[in-house]
Amino acid sequence: MFLNTDINSKTTKSKFRIAIADDHTILAQSLSSLINSETDLEVSIIANNGKDLLSKIYNNLPDLVLLDIEMPVMNGEETVEVLKRSYPNLKIIVLSMYSTNAIIRKFLSCGVDGYLLKNTNAIELLSAIRKVCQGDKIYCQDALAVYQNIVSKYTPDVAQKKDFTEREISIIKLITEELTNSEIADKLCISKSTVEFHKKSIYKKMKVRSSAGCVKFALSNKII
Repeated sequence: MFLNTDINSKTTKSKFRIAIADDHTILAQSLSSLINSETDLEVSIIANNGKDLLSKIYNNLPDLVLLDIEMPVMNGEETVEVLKRSYPNLKIIVLSMYSTNAIIRKFLSCGVDGYLLKNTNAIELLSAIRKVCQGDKIYCQDALAVYQNIVSKYTPDVAQKKDFTEREISIIKLITEELTNSEIADKLCISKSTVEFHKKSIYKKMKVRSSAGCVKFALSNKII
């Protein structure tokens, strides 16, 4: 079972290219077969460690990387740091057997877009891949709790436009148009609870308590 922070089923791209980095050959091949069985997904790279992955994506950049944590030569943490520095728009899902808070926090702090356990079933994994490719963030329950804790402690002096995600910017724009949570959900094809989740994050970043405060902050600070 995993939980996502957003849901958006729309995409204009016909096929997402996926890279797999895992030193367990059988697992990597099984993941590749599963992903390639889908009409909208394809595996473009299989690598057995971080260094191997970096050499292969240089001229063959995928949309998303499925990444193991423990690999020889260059491990998951080192690989994420290099990928996010070199390819900031590249999506990364960590696929791990570890559910401890310290490890999860380490990878979320590195900026990964998803954290799933290796016991995730095939349907959930494929759904997670699609949603992260479309801009959402996907976490297993343990990782979601860590993510929410990080968000709750987000206290910048004055939030700037760069501090908000694309989804949050979209929601802020609709708040300024006086749409209700239900109307925003319908407009963006997401659930009402997802809208509420994002509004809490937006309000924390702005340090406001209401839609009126959000609108005032957004206009005063040129967020939209």
